[in-house]
Amino acid sequence: THKLAFHLFFHLNQRQNMKIHRYALTTLAFTALFTAIFFQNHLAAQVAAPSPLKRELGMRLSGFNDFDFIYKKELAPEKYRRYRLGFADLEFSTLGQFQSYGFSAGVAIGSERRRGLTEDLKFIHGAEWLINFGISGQESSVDLTLGSGLGVVLGFQYEVSEKFSASLEAVPSLLATYRATDGAAPDYFEIGARFDVNAVALSLVYKFVK
Repeated sequence: THKLAFHLFFHLNQRQNMKIHRYALTTLAFTALFTAIFFQNHLAAQVAAPSPLKRELGMRLSGFNDFDFIYKKELAPEKYRRYRLGFADLEFSTLGQFQSYGFSAGVAIGSERRRGLTEDLKFIHGAEWLINFGISGQESSVDLTLGSGLGVVLGFQYEVSEKFSASLEAVPSLLATYRATDGAAPDYFEIGARFDVNAVALSLVYKFVK
Protein backbone atom coordinates (compact mmCIF):
# COMPACT_ATOMS: atom_id res chain seq x y z
CA THR A 1 0.00 0.00 0.00
CA HIS A 2 2.79 2.40 0.94
CA LYS A 3 4.66 1.50 -2.25
CA LEU A 4 1.51 2.05 -4.31
CA ALA A 5 0.85 5.41 -2.60
CA PHE A 6 4.48 6.47 -3.12
CA HIS A 7 4.31 5.40 -6.74
CA LEU A 8 1.11 7.38 -7.30
CA PHE A 9 2.55 10.42 -5.54
CA PHE A 10 5.75 10.19 -7.58
CA HIS A 11 3.77 9.78 -10.79
CA LEU A 12 1.46 12.71 -10.03
CA ASN A 13 4.39 14.86 -8.95
CA GLN A 14 6.23 13.99 -12.13
CA ARG A 15 3.19 14.89 -14.25
CA GLN A 16 2.78 18.14 -12.34
CA ASN A 17 6.45 18.98 -12.85
CA MET A 18 6.07 18.26 -16.56
CA LYS A 19 3.04 20.59 -16.74
CA ILE A 20 4.94 23.31 -14.87
CA HIS A 21 7.94 22.81 -17.14
CA ARG A 22 5.72 22.92 -20.24
CA TYR A 23 3.96 26.06 -18.93
CA ALA A 24 7.30 27.70 -18.21
CA LEU A 25 8.57 26.90 -21.71
CA THR A 26 5.33 28.21 -23.28
CA THR A 27 5.51 31.40 -21.23
CA LEU A 28 9.16 31.86 -22.15
CA ALA A 29 8.41 31.28 -25.83
CA PHE A 30 5.55 33.84 -25.87
CA THR A 31 7.70 36.33 -23.95
CA ALA A 32 10.53 35.92 -26.45
CA LEU A 33 8.07 36.25 -29.36
CA PHE A 34 6.45 39.42 -28.06
CA THR A 35 9.86 40.88 -27.21
CA ALA A 36 11.08 40.19 -30.74
CA ILE A 37 7.92 41.72 -32.25
CA PHE A 38 8.24 44.80 -30.02
CA PHE A 39 11.88 45.43 -30.93
CA GLN A 40 11.18 44.77 -34.60
CA ASN A 41 8.33 47.31 -34.64
CA HIS A 42 10.44 49.77 -32.65
CA LEU A 43 13.33 49.49 -35.09
CA ALA A 44 10.96 49.69 -38.07
CA ALA A 45 9.35 52.80 -36.60
CA GLN A 46 12.78 54.37 -36.21
CA VAL A 47 13.73 53.52 -39.77
CA ALA A 48 10.36 54.61 -41.21
CA ALA A 49 10.04 57.75 -39.05
CA PRO A 50 9.10 60.58 -41.42
CA SER A 51 11.71 63.26 -41.91
CA PRO A 52 10.72 66.89 -41.23
CA LEU A 53 8.68 68.30 -44.10
CA LYS A 54 9.79 71.32 -46.07
CA ARG A 55 7.79 74.54 -46.13
CA GLU A 56 7.98 77.65 -48.31
CA LEU A 57 6.49 81.07 -47.64
CA GLY A 58 6.77 84.18 -49.75
CA MET A 59 5.30 86.70 -52.14
CA ARG A 60 4.25 86.35 -55.75
CA LEU A 61 4.20 89.47 -57.96
CA SER A 62 2.52 89.99 -61.32
CA GLY A 63 2.79 93.66 -62.19
CA PHE A 64 2.81 96.52 -59.71
CA ASN A 65 -0.80 96.18 -58.55
CA ASP A 66 -1.20 92.40 -58.50
CA PHE A 67 0.45 90.41 -55.70
CA ASP A 68 -0.16 87.16 -53.84
CA PHE A 69 0.98 85.62 -50.62
CA ILE A 70 2.02 82.05 -51.35
CA TYR A 71 2.59 79.11 -49.03
CA LYS A 72 3.80 75.64 -50.04
CA LYS A 73 3.89 72.46 -47.99
CA GLU A 74 5.84 69.35 -48.97
CA LEU A 75 3.77 66.18 -49.37
CA ALA A 76 6.50 63.95 -50.80
CA PRO A 77 9.88 64.52 -52.44
CA GLU A 78 9.39 67.11 -55.22
CA LYS A 79 5.62 67.25 -54.57
CA TYR A 80 3.96 70.19 -52.79
CA ARG A 81 0.55 71.48 -51.80
CA ARG A 82 0.29 75.20 -52.62
CA TYR A 83 -1.98 77.95 -51.31
CA ARG A 84 -2.30 81.47 -52.67
CA LEU A 85 -4.11 84.50 -51.32
CA GLY A 86 -4.02 87.31 -53.83
CA PHE A 87 -5.06 90.92 -54.21
CA ALA A 88 -5.23 92.78 -57.51
CA ASP A 89 -6.63 95.87 -59.18
CA LEU A 90 -6.41 98.08 -56.14
CA GLU A 91 -7.70 101.34 -57.56
CA PHE A 92 -9.28 104.55 -56.39
CA SER A 93 -9.47 107.71 -58.42
CA THR A 94 -11.30 111.01 -58.25
CA LEU A 95 -11.74 113.75 -60.80
CA GLY A 96 -13.74 116.66 -59.54
CA GLN A 97 -16.98 115.19 -58.27
CA PHE A 98 -16.51 111.99 -60.23
CA GLN A 99 -15.11 109.03 -58.28
CA SER A 100 -14.33 105.44 -59.24
CA TYR A 101 -12.85 102.48 -57.37
CA GLY A 102 -11.98 98.85 -57.90
CA PHE A 103 -10.80 95.94 -55.82
CA SER A 104 -10.46 92.22 -56.40
CA ALA A 105 -9.13 89.28 -54.42
CA GLY A 106 -8.64 85.60 -55.07
CA VAL A 107 -7.78 82.31 -53.43
CA ALA A 108 -6.09 79.34 -55.09
CA ILE A 109 -5.44 75.85 -53.75
CA GLY A 110 -3.54 73.26 -55.74
CA SER A 111 -0.63 70.89 -56.12
CA GLU A 112 2.81 71.30 -57.61
CA ARG A 113 5.45 68.88 -58.86
CA ARG A 114 9.07 69.64 -59.63
CA ARG A 115 11.55 68.11 -62.01
CA GLY A 116 15.24 68.92 -61.85
CA LEU A 117 16.86 70.34 -64.97
CA THR A 118 20.18 71.30 -63.41
CA GLU A 119 21.49 71.30 -59.86
CA ASP A 120 19.70 74.58 -59.06
CA LEU A 121 17.03 74.90 -61.76
CA LYS A 122 13.75 72.98 -61.70
CA PHE A 123 10.70 72.79 -63.97
CA ILE A 124 7.46 73.13 -62.01
CA HIS A 125 4.00 72.07 -63.10
CA GLY A 126 0.68 71.44 -61.41
CA ALA A 127 -2.93 72.51 -61.12
CA GLU A 128 -4.95 74.95 -59.02
CA TRP A 129 -8.58 75.49 -58.08
CA LEU A 130 -9.27 79.24 -58.36
CA ILE A 131 -11.89 81.41 -56.68
CA ASN A 132 -11.98 85.17 -57.13
CA PHE A 133 -14.11 88.11 -56.07
CA GLY A 134 -14.22 91.66 -57.35
CA ILE A 135 -16.10 94.88 -56.79
CA SER A 136 -15.91 98.10 -58.74
CA GLY A 137 -18.02 101.19 -58.90
CA GLN A 138 -18.61 104.68 -60.06
CA GLU A 139 -20.98 107.39 -58.92
CA SER A 140 -24.15 105.72 -60.14
CA SER A 141 -23.39 101.99 -60.27
CA VAL A 142 -21.67 99.14 -58.47
CA ASP A 143 -20.48 95.95 -60.18
CA LEU A 144 -19.96 92.68 -58.33
CA THR A 145 -18.00 89.82 -59.94
CA LEU A 146 -17.65 86.21 -58.75
CA GLY A 147 -15.54 83.63 -60.54
CA SER A 148 -14.26 80.10 -60.17
CA GLY A 149 -12.27 77.71 -62.31
CA LEU A 150 -9.21 75.56 -62.88
CA GLY A 151 -5.69 76.66 -63.69
CA VAL A 152 -2.55 74.92 -64.92
CA VAL A 153 0.72 75.90 -63.23
CA LEU A 154 3.76 76.08 -65.54
CA GLY A 155 7.09 77.62 -64.69
CA PHE A 156 10.68 77.38 -63.49
CA GLN A 157 12.22 77.61 -60.05
CA TYR A 158 15.80 78.57 -59.24
CA GLU A 159 17.44 77.73 -55.92
CA VAL A 160 19.11 80.99 -54.89
CA SER A 161 20.45 79.55 -51.65
CA GLU A 162 19.60 76.99 -48.98
CA LYS A 163 17.00 79.38 -47.57
CA PHE A 164 15.62 81.21 -50.61
CA SER A 165 14.35 80.35 -54.08
CA ALA A 166 12.89 82.38 -56.94
CA SER A 167 10.48 81.27 -59.63
CA LEU A 168 8.75 82.45 -62.78
CA GLU A 169 5.36 80.93 -63.55
CA ALA A 170 2.16 81.40 -65.49
CA VAL A 171 -1.27 79.94 -64.73
CA PRO A 172 -3.44 79.53 -67.86
CA SER A 173 -6.98 78.98 -66.62
CA LEU A 174 -10.56 78.17 -67.53
CA LEU A 175 -12.97 80.36 -65.55
CA ALA A 176 -16.70 80.67 -65.04
CA THR A 177 -17.65 84.25 -64.13
CA TYR A 178 -20.88 85.85 -62.96
CA ARG A 179 -21.27 89.61 -62.91
CA ALA A 180 -24.07 91.51 -61.24
CA THR A 181 -24.63 95.26 -61.44
CA ASP A 182 -27.14 97.73 -60.07
CA GLY A 183 -26.71 99.97 -63.10
CA ALA A 184 -28.39 99.86 -66.46
CA ALA A 185 -26.23 97.02 -67.79
CA PRO A 186 -27.76 93.53 -67.40
CA ASP A 187 -26.21 90.77 -65.32
CA TYR A 188 -24.34 88.12 -67.25
CA PHE A 189 -22.62 84.75 -66.91
CA GLU A 190 -19.71 83.57 -69.05
CA ILE A 191 -17.15 80.79 -69.33
CA GLY A 192 -13.82 81.56 -70.89
CA ALA A 193 -10.15 80.68 -71.06
CA ARG A 194 -7.49 83.07 -69.90
CA PHE A 195 -3.84 83.04 -70.89
CA ASP A 196 -1.93 86.28 -70.74
CA VAL A 197 1.80 86.14 -71.44
CA ASN A 198 2.10 89.48 -69.67
CA ALA A 199 0.76 87.90 -66.46
CA VAL A 200 3.89 85.85 -65.79
CA ALA A 201 4.45 86.01 -62.03
CA LEU A 202 7.71 86.32 -60.13
CA SER A 203 7.86 84.58 -56.73
CA LEU A 204 10.44 84.86 -53.99
CA VAL A 205 10.03 82.43 -51.10
CA TYR A 206 11.75 81.61 -47.84
CA LYS A 207 12.36 77.91 -47.23
CA PHE A 208 12.20 76.27 -43.82
CA VAL A 209 11.60 72.89 -42.22
CA LYS A 210 8.85 72.01 -39.76
